[in-house]
Amino acid sequence: MAMQKYSDLVEREFGISVIDTHYYRPNLASSHLMSHENSAVFVHVGATPALPRLLAALTQKSLAPEDVTYVILTHIHLDHAGCAGALMKACPNARLVVHKSGAKHMINPTTLIDATISIYGQEAFDHLYQEIVPVPEDRVTVPEDGEIIDWRGRPLQFIDTPGHARHHFCIWDADSKGVFTGDTLGIAYPELQADPENPFQIPTTSPVGFEPDPLIDSIERLCNLKPDYFYLTHYGPVKVSETSVAALKEMIEVHETIGLEAAGNHELLKEKLLELYYQSLEKNCPGFCDKARLESAMSGDLELNAAGVEVWLKRKHKS
Repeated sequence: MAMQKYSDLVEREFGISVIDTHYYRPNLASSHLMSHENSAVFVHVGATPALPRLLAALTQKSLAPEDVTYVILTHIHLDHAGCAGALMKACPNARLVVHKSGAKHMINPTTLIDATISIYGQEAFDHLYQEIVPVPEDRVTVPEDGEIIDWRGRPLQFIDTPGHARHHFCIWDADSKGVFTGDTLGIAYPELQADPENPFQIPTTSPVGFEPDPLIDSIERLCNLKPDYFYLTHYGPVKVSETSVAALKEMIEVHETIGLEAAGNHELLKEKLLELYYQSLEKNCPGFCDKARLESAMSGDLELNAAGVEVWLKRKHKS
């Protein structure tokens, strides 16, 4: 996938386009814009600084903010959802579609803001997220598991997918045979992809919602739909590959063992996770890149993944 410039789109089939939200760096987080019957839907929206890019993408597709019918959040982590309130304010006819466990935090984001600051710090929060705008309660839609929203004759089905977070759902778009996966199918950065037929996907286990068994169950539920593509937030579409999904599930299963081996040593846990990901990459694409390149691409994710494993182990051993 080519590197994108400001407001550029990568257009796919079935009226689906990928927008680089430029969260932290290029090609790290995306928003998906769907266009159909002179109407638009955003699936994940990035952080608040992405707003000009999202609106510019509408213009490039000859659409206006008034044409946006839905803003859909797979989950409410702010790299995916931080711009929701600002975008809703700019799109007067849109409804926000969000998991029932996340809706209250979009209506009143105070707790979400405080939790994010506790992880990243105030300075990083101000830089990455800026203002988080509340969404009016009367503009929020909360679908049930399996519910289908009819978007001008195009069915969008919402599937509850815990494992990365309990406020996570994915969206099955039968027209494109694609699933908008949020973080359920991990991350697949473009610079780590060598074989389009077998994408390299890495779990994302950021705190505080990581739960391995539910995550694997969610992955299998989505695979049972027999999709052709996964539309990942990190980053963009990847072709569905049984080999890649099996490798992803294997890595998820190994996280507990690695966490126990590290015995509370955070830096050692990061090293072990990096080695796990590198071994999987080498098996997937031998000689494609060295460990230093992988570590550079994964730097922030290694920190979050290690923290997520540690939080999960502590919670598990208390129960």
